[in-house]
Amino acid sequence: MKLLAITLNDIRRFTAPVRIDGIGPGLNVLSAPNETGKSTLFDALQAVFFVGHTRKPKEIMALRPHAGGAPEVTVELETAEGRFVISKRWMSKPMAEVARDGRLIAKADEAEAWITALVHGAEDGGPAGLLWVRQGLSGLDQGSRGEQDAARSARRDLMSSVTGEVETLTGGRRMERALARCREELAGYVTATGRSKTGGPLAAAEAERDALLAREGDLTRIAQELQQALHRRRALRRDLAELRAPEAAEARGRRLAEAVVVQQAAERHAEAMQRAETAVTTARLRLEAAAGKLAARQAARDAAARAESALAEHAAAAQAAGAAQAQSDAALQAAQDRAAQARKTAEAAAQRYNAALRAEAARGASDRRLELADRLARAEAQDAAIAADRDAAGRGPDGKALAGLEALAQELAVEQRRREAVAPRVAIRYDAGVAARVLIDGTELAPDADMAL
Repeated sequence: MKLLAITLNDIRRFTAPVRIDGIGPGLNVLSAPNETGKSTLFDALQAVFFVGHTRKPKEIMALRPHAGGAPEVTVELETAEGRFVISKRWMSKPMAEVARDGRLIAKADEAEAWITALVHGAEDGGPAGLLWVRQGLSGLDQGSRGEQDAARSARRDLMSSVTGEVETLTGGRRMERALARCREELAGYVTATGRSKTGGPLAAAEAERDALLAREGDLTRIAQELQQALHRRRALRRDLAELRAPEAAEARGRRLAEAVVVQQAAERHAEAMQRAETAVTTARLRLEAAAGKLAARQAARDAAARAESALAEHAAAAQAAGAAQAQSDAALQAAQDRAAQARKTAEAAAQRYNAALRAEAARGASDRRLELADRLARAEAQDAAIAADRDAAGRGPDGKALAGLEALAQELAVEQRRREAVAPRVAIRYDAGVAARVLIDGTELAPDADMAL
């Protein structure tokens, strides 16, 4: 197998496609300053031949650019069967393809099997005629088991080839000295287990590498910030150029004039709104004043209604007082009638007394005289009461007498209503053709009359 060309895309620093071609037969030397991508090229070759496209080991993660992306490698090679192109992409939309003379012959797992058969021998699974030594691979315990086995086989083949060449040239003596010198030099860098020796140049280089990696992260962050700042500056410059353009200035002037017109219209509208709010406030105050007047007028109406009710009550009281006066007049008349009756009684009593005296005188009984004297005293007392009644009748009834009469009249009315309420009642119905009638106290009951007994 002979490599002819390699193309990298989104591999570490190569975020744009980079192609290396012109690789010829024999020895090819790749020379360039440090940190230009030589190791990246060989790591990409290692990945395309030994890392499946669906895997995401740390080697593939290390190939990804800081800005992100899907690492992709294309290799052109030549075998005894012809020219082939191998393409692989990892992570996003992983892909593996093998083409021959522009025609796709395998993809995905078939392409991986084709590549494995190309780089491994059929007997022991190790490299078939391919010497592969990766930079930084210092131990045999790194990578997967297959990779470890391949590395051991490669080193075994390498050592066999080198030993044979050296033995041929030096007869075996210089090979031992060279190996001893290599072991001595290697002991200054690593321990027997293959780890970096403390205080040695390799440990110092690794520490420097770690510091540089940390510095690289800081610088990458600063570079990203600067890149963003540059983007912002370019955007601001574009905006400034647009602002300084005559057409933009003219457009801004038109927009400003339109804005001034709109502002003036808004101010006029605000003034109109202010006047409307003032009118609304005035109308509200007037409405509140009218409501107060209406409430006062309603209160006056209520007071007038109460006055009318009180007047009606006073009129009823006056009417009741007139009725009471009439009752008093009736009582006075009754008192005068009783007084006249009393005078008649007194005259009759005096006549009976005189007759009694004559009878007593005729009979001459002393007890009769005492009785008559007693009657005479009672008659004199009655005569005095009659005189007092005459005097009272002459003066008319006083307030106490009127109050008493009114109370008696009320009691009489109450008792009459009570008697009518509790008294048995009778109603008479006479059949046609019956001449008999019902009498109560000599009074004939009228037909269908409701009468209290």
